Amino acid sequence: MIRSDREYESINFAVIKIGNIPWEISSRDVKDLIEPFLWKNKALQDWVHIPINRQTGKTLSELFVEIPTIIEAQIICSKLDKLILKQRALSVTMSSYEELMAALTKSETNFKNELISEADVESLKEICM
Repeated sequence: MIRSDREYESINFAVIKIGNIPWEISSRDVKDLIEPFLWKNKALQDWVHIPINRQTGKTLSELFVEIPTIIEAQIICSKLDKLILKQRALSVTMSSYEELMAALTKSETNFKNELISEADVESLKEICM
């Protein structure tokens, strides 16, 4: 059964966590890894969450991906766990929205509580534009 975009918006997705990621990993790298295992070829850009260290701009050690179904998520975990990507053995496990949100808000909280110089603020503005 193929779901419409409207149906996708109304369901809760499964969440997987990919650990031991290379710091230079991109959403495109993740998309290329995961999309072959999805039943419906759906763009993953909005479903990939890569927490970063806001001071260095580097990724943290793990990322999260929302997957349309639990079955697809379980298949992805079994197929990609221990896969070598850019000389690193990935750890791919089932996760939850709670863990995803904790990782994202921890990253944000750490950034907001840090005092940064005006030069760092300007540098970040240039990167984001």
